Amino acid sequence: MKTKTKLILRAGLALLAASISATWCLLAASNAQPIVDPAKGAVTYTPAVTPFMDIASAGPLTHVWLGNELSCQVQHVTDGTTHEFYPPGTIPGDCGTFIAMGGTLYAPDFANHGGTATGNLGPYTVFTPISQTPVTGTGTAADPFQVVTVVDVSTTGLRIQQTDTYIIGNESYRTDVMITNNSASAASGVLYRAGDAFLGGSDFGFGFTEVFGTRQAVGCSVNPNNIPPDRIEEWVPLTGGNNFYQSFYGSVWSFIGTEAPFPDTCDCATFQDNGAGISWNFSIAAGGSATYSQFTTFSPLGLQALVTSKTADSPTSEAGSMNGYTITIENGNVNSVTLNSITDTLPAGFSYVPGSTTGVTTNDPAISAQMLTWSGPFVVPANSSVSLHFAVIVATIPGDYFNEAGGEAAGGYTVTGTGPTAPITVTPATCGSAFVIGDLDAVVGNHVTFWGAQWWRENHLSGGRAPASFKGFANCTNPNPPACGGTWQSDPGNSSHPPDTVPADITVIVSSLITKSGPIESGDIPMMVTIHTDPGYQPNPGHEGTATVTAVVCQSARPHQPAPRARPARRPR
Repeated sequence: MKTKTKLILRAGLALLAASISATWCLLAASNAQPIVDPAKGAVTYTPAVTPFMDIASAGPLTHVWLGNELSCQVQHVTDGTTHEFYPPGTIPGDCGTFIAMGGTLYAPDFANHGGTATGNLGPYTVFTPISQTPVTGTGTAADPFQVVTVVDVSTTGLRIQQTDTYIIGNESYRTDVMITNNSASAASGVLYRAGDAFLGGSDFGFGFTEVFGTRQAVGCSVNPNNIPPDRIEEWVPLTGGNNFYQSFYGSVWSFIGTEAPFPDTCDCATFQDNGAGISWNFSIAAGGSATYSQFTTFSPLGLQALVTSKTADSPTSEAGSMNGYTITIENGNVNSVTLNSITDTLPAGFSYVPGSTTGVTTNDPAISAQMLTWSGPFVVPANSSVSLHFAVIVATIPGDYFNEAGGEAAGGYTVTGTGPTAPITVTPATCGSAFVIGDLDAVVGNHVTFWGAQWWRENHLSGGRAPASFKGFANCTNPNPPACGGTWQSDPGNSSHPPDTVPADITVIVSSLITKSGPIESGDIPMMVTIHTDPGYQPNPGHEGTATVTAVVCQSARPHQPAPRARPARRPR
C-alpha cells in the first residue's frame, strides 16, 4: 500500500513538474523573462482584491488596466504578457494618482494589489472609491475608449473624477484628473501621477526629460537621455506649470511621502531600478474645481509622441460672433518629424471663416461636416513646434462649447490629440452696428456715400438694387462686431438710429445683396473696408455721409447670402 501511494505521488509530481516546465517553455518562447530587481525580493503574483476596468484592444497598448482607487497597469503588444509597471504580472500595478494635503498623503490601495513595492511611501490614506464606469467608446479618435473613475479624498470634501481614454493605434493613453472641492473652505495641496517603471521587461533603466514651455515631461529609457532613441515610458503633461522627478523607484515613493512638489531632477545617466512622475500644485476655492491632464507614453522605438494643444482667442463670445483658435503641435524628439495633416473638430454650430488660416500654412482646410483638415507636409523641427491660427463664427445657441485638435505624422510617430479643450462660453447676442456701402463701389480710392436719403441710388450692388428705404446704417450685425462672412439686419430710415458723429476713419460693411421682409432690411458681409470720411455728416438722411475708400479689411471667399433670423436685443443708445 505504501509503495502504491509513493508511485502515485511520484507520478503526480512528475506530471506537475512537466506542466510547470511546459508553461515556462511556452513563456520563454513567446517573450523574454522579466528582469526583476533582486532587492525587491521574490515576486508573488496573487489575485488583486482591487476591482479594475480593462481597456482591451488591438493596441499597441493591448491593455490599460484602471483600478477603482486610481491605480493603473499597462501592457504593450511587444512585451507579451509582461506588464509595463512593477510588479510585471500584477493588476493593477505600482502606478497611479496621489494627493498630498494637510499633512496627509492619499493614494491607491496598493496593499490589496496582490504584490507591491511602494513601502517607501510611508503612511497614507486610501482613496474612497465611489464609482467606476464600464469601458465605453469604439477606440477611434472621434470616440475613444473611456473609463471614468470617481473617488473621494477621504473626508476632506475633495472628490476626484478621473477620465482615462485610449485611441487604437496610439502608444499613449490620456488621463484627465478633475478635483472638485465640496468643502466650505479653499483646499491646497500637491497632485502626483507616478509609477515604478518595468520598461521592456526589465526593472532597470536610465532617464530623460523634455520641456514644452511651462510643461515638463519626464520618462524612463533604455539609454541615458534617450540617446540614441530606444524603449521609453514617459509622463507628458498637457496642463502646464508641473514639476517632475526621475530616480531610483524607492526615492520616487519616498519623495511623494514628503508631500512636497517633485524637485525637477532626473538621474538620467544612472542605470538603476527606476521610476518617475509629474506633479502639480493646486489651490481650489470652496465649490470650485480644477483639471490636470497628461499622457503616459510607451514606445519600443523611443519615438516620443508629438503633443497637440489648443487655445481659444477669447473664453467668451456673443452668439453668432467671431472668435479664433490656435493649434500648436510640439516635437520633443531629437530629430525633425513631418506632419501629414493637422485636424480640428469644431463644436456643433461653429463654422470656419474662409481665408483666416495663418501660421504653418495659410491654406484653407478641407471641410467635412465639423472636421477641418489642413494637409501637409509640415515639418516640425527637433525640440520645437509648429502652430496655426484660424477664425470661427461661434454658435447662435448660448452654452459651453469644447474643441478637439490633433494630427497625423509620418515615420511611425504618433500625434496625441487634445481631447475636449479650448472652452468657449457663448452668451446671448447683442447687436453690433456699422455703416454699409455697395460691393461694386468698394474699390480703394473710390468716393462713396455711406449714409443718406439717396443711398439706394448712389450705391451699386452685384446682387441688385437695394430697397429705397435703406439709408446706409445697419443696426444689428451678426457677428458683433461685424466680420466678413457675417450678416446684418436693420430698421429702415432714421429708425436705425445712426451715431450723432463719425470719426475721420471708420470701418464699414460692404454688401452685395440687400433685401427687405416687412419692415426689416437684411444684407450680407462679403467684405469690409476702411473709409476716410468727409465733413458734413449728420444723422439726418438729408445730410449725406461721404468718404473715400482707403483699405480692404477682409474679404470672404464667397458672398454670404442673408437669411432671416431672430433679432437679438439691441444695446440701448
